[in-house]
Amino acid sequence: MIFRIDDINANSDIEKIVEMEEMILSRFPRAGIINCITILSGESDNGSAYQEIKPWDADLPKAGKMFNLEWTKLLKGEIASHGLWHIQHGKAGKELQEYSIRTSCEILETRYFCPPFIDINKDTVDICLKSGITIIGTEKKWINIERNEIGSNDMLLFHPWKMSIEELKNKLK
Repeated sequence: MIFRIDDINANSDIEKIVEMEEMILSRFPRAGIINCITILSGESDNGSAYQEIKPWDADLPKAGKMFNLEWTKLLKGEIASHGLWHIQHGKAGKELQEYSIRTSCEILETRYFCPPFIDINKDTVDICLKSGITIIGTEKKWINIERNEIGSNDMLLFHPWKMSIEELKNKLK
């Protein structure tokens, strides 16, 4: 069983995320956790990575906040890049994609890229292949537990800014 925590960013409540990880591991001790981190984000009061950066604005993304890299030491799971910006990489030009993917993976010291919105194209695949980066999260098997029950699924995702501790607790029962 793998839990993917998407949209971790500078606006995230890291203590809440760590508590969520601990809750998952107490219920499913052998579960894997993948923390998908976006490096740059706009200001947000709800934990979102893109309140001020429109996800479709892939021409010239802007950001005012940077993810605190010290937070990675607190997280229990594997680290994956969710991009330098939270953009639709499949709609961005090749140069912007390459900059976002390679730079974010280097900063996070990871070889995993989980594209926001599950949006990739041939350029994304070529960039990752050429750079030795594995694309994750695009498999159709992923179930979003914000809208669905866990059931017998073993590839689960959620966004910590869209789900409370209590909601996650109820889902894990």
